[in-house]
Formats: sequence, C-alpha cells, structure tokens
Amino acid sequence: MKPVACLVTLALCLGCAAQAQSQNYSTAAPDPARTPKTLSPQTAGSGPAGTKDAGQGSAQINTTQCQEAFRPLQQEAEEQGKAFQALVSDRTHPVSAAQACNVYGTLARSMFKMHKFFSDNAGRCNFPPQLGAKIDEQYARLEATRTKVCDAAQRLSASFPETLAAARRGDIKAQTYLATMYADGRDVPRNDAEAVLWFRKAADQGNASAQAGLGVMYANGRGVARDDAQAVTWLQKAANQGNASAQASLGVMYAGASGVTRDDAQAVTWFQKAASQGNASAQASLGVMYANARGVTRDDAQAVTWFQKAADQGNASGQASLGLMYLLGQGVSQDNTQALLWSRKAAEQGSAEAMTTLGKIYATGSGVTRDDAEAVHWYRNAADQGISEAQANLGSMYTNGLGVARDDTEAVSWYRKSAEQGDARGQHMLGLTYALGRGVARDDARAVEWFRKAADQGYAQAELDLGAMFRDGRGVTRDDTAAVDWFRKAAAQGLDEAKDDLCAMYAKGRGIARDNVQPITWCKKSAGQDDAVGQARLANLTVLDSQHRAE
Repeated sequence: MKPVACLVTLALCLGCAAQAQSQNYSTAAPDPARTPKTLSPQTAGSGPAGTKDAGQGSAQINTTQCQEAFRPLQQEAEEQGKAFQALVSDRTHPVSAAQACNVYGTLARSMFKMHKFFSDNAGRCNFPPQLGAKIDEQYARLEATRTKVCDAAQRLSASFPETLAAARRGDIKAQTYLATMYADGRDVPRNDAEAVLWFRKAADQGNASAQAGLGVMYANGRGVARDDAQAVTWLQKAANQGNASAQASLGVMYAGASGVTRDDAQAVTWFQKAASQGNASAQASLGVMYANARGVTRDDAQAVTWFQKAADQGNASGQASLGLMYLLGQGVSQDNTQALLWSRKAAEQGSAEAMTTLGKIYATGSGVTRDDAEAVHWYRNAADQGISEAQANLGSMYTNGLGVARDDTEAVSWYRKSAEQGDARGQHMLGLTYALGRGVARDDARAVEWFRKAADQGYAQAELDLGAMFRDGRGVTRDDTAAVDWFRKAAAQGLDEAKDDLCAMYAKGRGIARDNVQPITWCKKSAGQDDAVGQARLANLTVLDSQHRAE
C-alpha cells in the first residue's frame, strides 16, 4: 500500500490550493446550504462516469459563482481523502488490492470532478495556468496509480486458485506467498492460523522469507501462542541467510530483550546488516541506537544520516526522528522548517511520536505562529495513542488553560496516564497536583511518592521538590541531610533554585556541619548567574566568613 500512501492527501491539497486561490479574488464566504453543483443549469453538461461538466462557454462570471461551484467538489474530495487516509492507516486490518482498487476508484471520480471544473472554467474564473497544470499532473498520477492497483487486484484474484494449487503441490515459493496472503488479508480473508501453517511448511524447507514470516507470527502471537524464543529461533535462521527483514526484526529482539538477553551490540550488528541492504526499518532503528548511545558510541551525525536514509524511503519512524533532530539541532543545524516538514510527513502516516513533536512546534511557535489550540490537537492525537510525553504535555495545557479551558481534573487524568507509564515529567507533575491540591485533594505523602519516582530517574525539578519536602517535613519526617542530598543532585544539573536552597541550608548549618566555605561556593555559583537571592546570601556569608576568620 505504499503507492497509495503517497497520494492520500491529494484531494486535500488540491482543495486547499484552489480555495486559497479563489479567495484572492473575493473575501465573500458563500452559504454552503445554497451552493450549486454547477455554475448554471444552462451551461451544465454530462461528463465521464456520470459527472456533470462544471459549465461551458466563454462569458466571464463573478468569482463568487466560481467559489460556490467549486465548494461542493472540494468537500467531496476532502471527504474521500479522509476516508482513504483512515483506511490505509488502520494497521490492524490490512487493505487488500481489491479494496484498494475500489477506494482508488471512488477517490479518482471525486478528483475527476475537480480536474474537469478547472479545465472547463480556467478562463472564465481566471484560474492561474500553473494551478491548472499542477492539478492536471496530480490527477494524471492518481489515475495512473489507480490503473496499476486495479490491474494488480485483477491478477491477484485470478492467481489465487493457481497459488493454492501450487502450494499444495509443495512449491515453496507458492507456500510462502500464500502464507503472506493469509497473514495480510490480501485478496483472501485474513487467517493467521492458515498463514502459520503455510509459513511453517516453507520454513521447514529452508525458505528464508517463510522463516522470517514465521518468526514474526511467533513474536506477535498471531496464529500461535506468543513465544519470543521461537521467534528468535526462526528469525535467526532467516537472518543467517541474509534476509534483511529478519535481520531488522532480530535486531529489535536483541534491543528489547525479547526471547534473548538484551544485547545492544548484537542489535546494532543486525541493524547494520539489514540497513546496508536498504531496509528502512533497520535504518531508522540504527539511527536510534546512535542517538541513544546503545551498542555504539553516541554519534548524532550518524543518527541523522540513518534517519535521513529511512525517511527518504517513506519510513514514518525515520521521518519522525529526523524531524525531532532538526527541532533540537542534534547532529544537524537546527532548522524549524525541516523539523515541521518531516514531522508532518510522519504524522500523516500516523506516527504518534511525530504528532508529539508537532505539538511542541506549535506550543513554542518554532518556525510557525504559536498556536496553542493546534498544539493541543496534536498532543491529544498522540496522547490517545498512549505516548506518555504527549500525555504529560496535554496535562500541562489543561493546567495552564492553553488552547483549552483550564481544567485541573482533566490535567490530573493525563498526568496520571503519563506517570503510570513511567514518564518522569508526568510523575513530577502528578506529584505537584497532590502537593498543591489542584484537581485532587492535597496529599503530601502521595506528592512525595511521585516526586521520588521522578527524582530516581534524575528529573531535576523533582529532585528539587523532593528536597523541599524533606526540608519542610511535608509527607515525610523532616530530614535535613536528605534535603541537602536532593538539592545537591538538582544543583549538579544546573538548577539555580537548588543552588539557592543549598546556599541557605549551608548558611543555617542544616543538613551539614556549619561551614562558611561551602555556602560561599554555592552562593557564588548562584550569584554568578544573575540570581538576586544568591547575590544577597553571598554578601551576608562573606561578612560571616570574615568574622569567623577574625576569631
């Protein structure tokens, strides 16, 4: 379905372009309820596939009529485009060639109406020639792809009986192909048990593709009970024969400790083998290993190189990661335009990670006009797919009333979802809600519990707040030594507030023996960063230190 995916947004793109162009002529907004389907009954004719010509003749008409005539065509194409997007994005129900042919036909008919409208009314509506040429080109591409898909569907439908017969005769390639058809629901009802049966027949005879397929079925518990060890066994057999898909999957098993002991170096080895064969999934995974220093020395430039290779092949994970690298300026010059471009490409394929990045872009106005509502839209899409970072960010939007009405209860709900997945920021924010009694009843003990979970992951703000809870005896027995320890951890990460708190603790001799050298050291660090509190404390401590030395 890759050829399908590249044209999914065609109707939306054409509709937006045409609408934007027509808006250059007039700012009028016609009432959709009275929008006619043609420019006028007198000029309407019959077009292919039962469509109506959008009017003929040479008389100049006003731009409002152009907009009114075009609007229903645009809406129809948009609806078909969205339905198409939903169909191909549903990973749980693979689209057969026959289904693809039908959907392509419906979309093509909608696109033909727009194509015909521009063709027949370019002069009278004063459409720019370049816009018409672009529409002609894109419509031709859509029609060409539809023809290919429908031809393939016809061939597959005719070939199934032959494939089944050949598989029963023991033809290994036919067995493997038949298994794939059953696994993907490709022109036959999806049947995982049948897929496993035919994969096994071919795999037992040494076919690498079948071994890889059988390994994936075991890894996902499809047609058989999930068994990661069996998955690794079959993937290893296929990978040893050079099957790139199996090599990529085997790398995932080693990286995720599924069926084997976690071994990042082995994961990298298999990702490299598959990536060198052009496997996009392996290229994206190899980029992740370089970005996170897993099995290799961290190398952001290498990470970007592999992300780019995967992204150029249309791999959503590679596109999402590349967009994030551009946003952060890691391994590549920071570029908000490129960040937006690649993140949007990935998001259009359903990447929740890319949706999270888009949320950040709009929330911060990075390369775009800041739009909190748009940020909420993308965060929510990602959060609904279980991305913990997006859930925490969405909670924050509710807490601060950005892009949505402030709702502390809703914020707590999203923080909790994030925190329960182990997200440090989500844990810290949930702790804050308990400490402040916002959206939940105040509960210092619960606040300490969540602060500690986040602090144990090295989240600096949680270390600071946990230190404050120990200092003040909130939710825990007062413990100045523990407070100093957590303040020190947060200060080591550069948190100025933690340096101020350390300065105060040392000055008062709380948590450590009275020593004016240490507080001066910390207050210098704080004061050196234009911190007024730190500067004041530094002045007082300098006087105390002078008196101490004089004694």
